[in-house]
Amino acid sequence: MKPWIRRLVLIGVGIGTAGIALLFLAANVFFQPERLVRKIEKRLNCRAAIGSVDLSLFSQPARLVIHDLALGERDDQARNQIPLADRPPLENPQVTAKKLSLAVSFFHLLVGRIHVQELVGTEVAATMIKPEEGDDSLEILFDKPDRKPKAEGDGDDEEREGKKDDEDEEDDDTIDRLKVPATMRSARLEDFKLVMELVEKKTRITWHEVDVDLTNVAISPGNLEEANHADIALNARVAFDHREKDRHYGKMVLRGAGSIKPVDPKTRKIEPEVQFQIDVLPESSIETAPLLDAVVEKLGDLEKYGISLENVKLAGNLAQQASLKGRYKDHLFVLAEDAVFDFGNYQLALGRDSWYESEDNFHEFHSKLTAGPVITDGVLGSVDKYIGKKVRFLPPDTFKRLIGDHFLEDGRFTLKLVTKGDIGQPKVAFSDQLPDIDIKAVKDSAEGLIKDLRSIFR
Repeated sequence: MKPWIRRLVLIGVGIGTAGIALLFLAANVFFQPERLVRKIEKRLNCRAAIGSVDLSLFSQPARLVIHDLALGERDDQARNQIPLADRPPLENPQVTAKKLSLAVSFFHLLVGRIHVQELVGTEVAATMIKPEEGDDSLEILFDKPDRKPKAEGDGDDEEREGKKDDEDEEDDDTIDRLKVPATMRSARLEDFKLVMELVEKKTRITWHEVDVDLTNVAISPGNLEEANHADIALNARVAFDHREKDRHYGKMVLRGAGSIKPVDPKTRKIEPEVQFQIDVLPESSIETAPLLDAVVEKLGDLEKYGISLENVKLAGNLAQQASLKGRYKDHLFVLAEDAVFDFGNYQLALGRDSWYESEDNFHEFHSKLTAGPVITDGVLGSVDKYIGKKVRFLPPDTFKRLIGDHFLEDGRFTLKLVTKGDIGQPKVAFSDQLPDIDIKAVKDSAEGLIKDLRSIFR
């Protein structure tokens, strides 16, 4: 090798080594807990804390691991950018994560693409408090720092400034911030827990033992028609309880999958549209719920037909797996197919196009309640007793036929119902018009009288 070539190679190696060393040092400085906390608090309306950070820049893939992350209500420690060493411990954090691990392809970064090999959140927990009015605590936490709502009666200058802030926020929230195409092989939440405190409804919903897997994620700001999708799989347990009283409403064990369109092509915001199929497993159960209580109360209207359901309780363990298939977007869940919940003594079927809006807890369910043999026999027995004691205006067989024609389907007592409005205070109605006993009585009496007259004059 000629001397000048040797010198050139040595110079190149020296520059490369120095560059790698500088890059390594810069990366380790940039990803220190202090710097990461500053960036989080500059972006979000929170106070942050991080235990430690591990960085493996030159492994394949490059990996960043954040230990003991916590996010809580923003305070003066965050506003004044107090160093972490001088801060008191963060009390009552709303979001915690034992470990967050991010692995990215260094090669893809060099060619102007983002490819996440793996993103894993371990023992992530969050608490959301939804007050009677206003945003919930997580919306506030993940908003812009110290953003306050515009006061009523502000002047034109403040109004123009507020509009500008809104426009800046809209631009800031679009997928165009990504700048480059991004793909992700997998993202997982392991043992995730979310506690939702619904103050107005006095209800606590606890998602626990949640495992979420995102795969095949691809987003390209310049080509959303081709690259705007992801797949999701879910396993979870959900408990429903009263916030103040020792009252358990029920539990659900869920297993499901779906496909996601992460970005709305019109607004270019991350507003996921999900096509889902979720299985509700037999370990699920219902003890009580405002919706079911309202349905049971409505069943009292059937007493005028001799139908007694006072001993029937719409509760119990799910006897067979149920399947929910539908779509979700903008807080709205809509069923694409009928869903049947079999509790052994009865079945409750939710009809296609039934919907639930999670932001305001409004709903419209079209349902069919089908009793099992035991409840059906009890209903028919109560009708027989009613006929013997109180029915004087109709022949017994006619009254029984009236009940059977309207309330029996395939030999089982069946009701079609629709529930609407606030799911905590629902309005319940029968889908089919109930038979008018008085009209039926007059019709049958008239027909009987005509038959008697004909027999007399023969």
